Amino acid sequence: MKLILPVLLTIGLLPLHAQQPPSATPPFPGFPAFPANLFPKGNGFLGLRSEVPFRAVVEKKTVTPQNFTITLRSATNSRTFNQSPVSADELKVLEHLKEGKEYEFPKVFDDVLGKQSANMAPSSTPVWSHLPSAYGNSVGLLDLPTTAPFRARVLSKKVSDDFVSIDLQTTDGRIFTSQQGGQPSMKEAHRIARLLKEGEMYEFPHDVQPEEPGTKPGGKSEPVAPSAEMKDLEGFIGEWEMPMQIEPDRKIITSYFWKKDGKGIWKEIRAEPKEGRKIDNAWLITYDPARKCYVEAAVKTNIVPRETELRWDAATRTLNLRNTSDYPEPGTVQTGTRRLVSDDRMEWSFHSMTPEGRPVNENSGFYSRVKH
Repeated sequence: MKLILPVLLTIGLLPLHAQQPPSATPPFPGFPAFPANLFPKGNGFLGLRSEVPFRAVVEKKTVTPQNFTITLRSATNSRTFNQSPVSADELKVLEHLKEGKEYEFPKVFDDVLGKQSANMAPSSTPVWSHLPSAYGNSVGLLDLPTTAPFRARVLSKKVSDDFVSIDLQTTDGRIFTSQQGGQPSMKEAHRIARLLKEGEMYEFPHDVQPEEPGTKPGGKSEPVAPSAEMKDLEGFIGEWEMPMQIEPDRKIITSYFWKKDGKGIWKEIRAEPKEGRKIDNAWLITYDPARKCYVEAAVKTNIVPRETELRWDAATRTLNLRNTSDYPEPGTVQTGTRRLVSDDRMEWSFHSMTPEGRPVNENSGFYSRVKH
């Protein structure tokens, strides 16, 4: 069991709920200590500025010079933020928000703090806070052109003069319905519906954004060439397979492919044959200029850890990995590698260590490229 469990965590087969780690973990050679808010429970309060729009009532609010607690209730769920210390921007917004009143988020942040400048320094907000499943909600039809990125297949589509309903299944296994009815929004709803065909896979928001030069009328906009940082990881692009350790008659298939705006790589895992334990997980790899490394963020909210830092060594064609989680105890650090031994073989390894330096688990293996 000691050799299997970390693999499940690493490839996302064992859903555990993450908890907030201690303020920092001991630095590992070549990696800085992690900040206290790197793996928060849900998004940090100011992280709401990066979410899709929603309306919520302030149910309860307590603010002191040292910390604050605020509970927001939307039509679908309730979320509580309990943070310390209180930043100047947080204090301004908290003073503006009144218990019992409803507000539009993230608009209220712009109302109080002013719009975020496009020239602001890169944010170190966790990448996973920008992924749709981080909200725990579905995405409205009219929000699809501006939503955080995700991939989904169109299961069914119903269109009438005054109503549009589209059933989507994401690559991490969630199914939800995006719908819109009533004027004056039907023109935009019909535009989106025309772009989507049943049975097809799409990347949102890229494939439903308003048509511009370089797009294909009728859906599936042309992809953009990868950025210079993402181009360094081109060797991983493609499909890879390895035997599943806990079910040797099945294979783990891992696919890497470009995000359509050229600023990321999607990593998706499935098991074949499909009979047996259901495995549908997805990650998004992007480059974070603030941390000067790549970040691999899990789309599902119950994957541990939600984020892994990746650093590329071009000389050895190796991605060096580091993350922290609460398994088997808070502050456990996992490090590892993914090395392109050749164009068709990827070797991986990892080991975990508690904050006291006690080894927990280690494992290794390899993927072979699938050639079609």
